[in-house]
Amino acid sequence: MQVKALENFRENVRTAMTELSLTQDVLADRARISRPYLNRVLAGKQEPSITVCDKISDALSVSFALLLSTPQAFRRHLKKIMENAVAVT
Repeated sequence: MQVKALENFRENVRTAMTELSLTQDVLADRARISRPYLNRVLAGKQEPSITVCDKISDALSVSFALLLSTPQAFRRHLKKIMENAVAVT
């Protein structure tokens, strides 16, 4: 994976976790990966496999492609998702 895309992925996962009030424990559990592994991925100490990236995107209910987008584009899209979720409830 290209360095910039991987940086975007990490930042966007952290942003989603914050917006959704998810801890690393909860996200790791939902993604069916270990919390230490997730921690290393988010800290930039380990490059995740495509399979792990896909598991994380599924756990966050966003597309893998969206997690690779620029952080600005991701925040705009996440804001729309959150607004739609509030409008539905």
